[in-house]
Amino acid sequence: MTDAPPKPTRPPVRLVLVPRRVDVVKDGKTTDTILRMEVDNDLVLVPIGPKLTATLIEGLQRAQQIATEPSSQPPTDE
Repeated sequence: MTDAPPKPTRPPVRLVLVPRRVDVVKDGKTTDTILRMEVDNDLVLVPIGPKLTATLIEGLQRAQQIATEPSSQPPTDE
């Protein structure tokens, strides 16, 4: 009976990525848009399509608008 070499172990699959930093990069050579995310000590590159790009831009614009609007509540003394 011959002993088979042990199978290499695969790293665990991450189901949730919580990026520390996200950059949106437009590839100059192609029409691709890429999310460049820093997760732990890894750099993860994810190509995204035009619909997701448009949704991302819309969400960022909405967040910027909300962040720059004056607060509707009076300031509190603390």
